[in-house]
Amino acid sequence: VEQTELVNLFYEVFKLKNEYFSTFNEDIKSKYRPILAKIVNVFDDDKKVYAISKLSKNIIKNTDFDKIKQKRRENYTVLHEGLSGCEILIPLFTVLEEGITPLYFTIYVHGDRTKIQNLLADNEIYCPVIWPIPKCITDYYNDDSLSHFEQILSIPCDQRYNCSDMARVVDCIK
Repeated sequence: VEQTELVNLFYEVFKLKNEYFSTFNEDIKSKYRPILAKIVNVFDDDKKVYAISKLSKNIIKNTDFDKIKQKRRENYTVLHEGLSGCEILIPLFTVLEEGITPLYFTIYVHGDRTKIQNLLADNEIYCPVIWPIPKCITDYYNDDSLSHFEQILSIPCDQRYNCSDMARVVDCIK
């Protein structure tokens, strides 16, 4: 059974989110974030499996995945070339292999990752920590062997952004 109300909420959020990425109007962002948080909480409480919605099937059918792949690879390349030679940032993947479509440009930060992350956030560039150290691991390995986890940062380079956005990230970091 399709969850029409939930699908409609998702649709509303993604319309607003798309509008935000087109305009960067903070008022729009403040509208969609609470709705998105509400939706996420629904999934935390509901463990049932549902079929894909008709709307989602239609979106997938009409999505130009080749264009998405190309845009992500272009964005990744701008970051890779722009940040090459930056001594405190080392890309985790030095070559973007054929057939790979990145979501992030993942870097190893020599120094204070939080400082770089905060600098970027102050410039409205959100870089998540994708691989936090699970507590069960830190309980078992309580030495410096896991310190590299605290140095990894991921810069989004997906299709919502363009090459000038990536150049702004580079300029901000430099």
